[in-house]
Amino acid sequence: MRHFLLLPAVLAILALAALGCSRNEAEEQAGISAYEAPRLHYKDIPGITPQEIAEIDALRAEYSKFVYAVMPGGEAFADGRGGLGGFSAKVCELLTYMFDIPFEPRVYEWADLLEAMQRGEAQFTGELSATGERRRQYLMTGPIYERTVKIFTSAHDAPLVEGLVIDRNLRWAFLEDDVTEAGVRAATLTPFDVVYVRDYAQAAELLRTGEIDAFFASSSAVAWFEDYDFIVDHDFLPLIRMPISISTANPKLSPIISALRKYLEKKKK
Repeated sequence: MRHFLLLPAVLAILALAALGCSRNEAEEQAGISAYEAPRLHYKDIPGITPQEIAEIDALRAEYSKFVYAVMPGGEAFADGRGGLGGFSAKVCELLTYMFDIPFEPRVYEWADLLEAMQRGEAQFTGELSATGERRRQYLMTGPIYERTVKIFTSAHDAPLVEGLVIDRNLRWAFLEDDVTEAGVRAATLTPFDVVYVRDYAQAAELLRTGEIDAFFASSSAVAWFEDYDFIVDHDFLPLIRMPISISTANPKLSPIISALRKYLEKKKK
């Protein structure tokens, strides 16, 4: 019997990424042992039906590969050899083994990622939280790991997120169509005006010019901002945990999602 490690066996690197560790810290602390665990092929997943196996076989005959959309940061970064390193790349390797079809990680900025999913240019992503609205647009697994919320500010304006009294609402930026804003609103009484940005680069520029006081994003963004010496990051408190799922916008790919749901459910027991 073939065996396969999906997400539970890489929880060491997952947890580090969720806590906002840099790419080097995550790799150094997790090490190779984080990826050593039994593997499981889709035909061996407990509870998978003959019909689902046949449907996955049909997908393997139809598709030469699946594009797995990722965002740049601590979970997807250039490995120095012309490819991608990090947790997302490992997930693709593991999914490739599980389903006998290549899962190719491809980096997108946030707005482009959502558009690629809707156009069908990318078939899967591990960047979305399973809200009610998202479940109406995507087929999603249960949680595969969690991220937390980070606050990014100019190094000179850091006190603005620490209770400094000013005579205007704070200007806080969020990615468009991201669930982070809802989580922050539910957790703070601080009045703020919202500025939406398309990607991390726009947020960095607005922090540089002072047009926003802070940018809120998931902990996976920390590594992306490492090269900006004028930007510092903080933990948002109270801590917000954002469960992340593997998702697809294509109903034809539901057998893949169903198989992953059964795999993850088995791992809970």
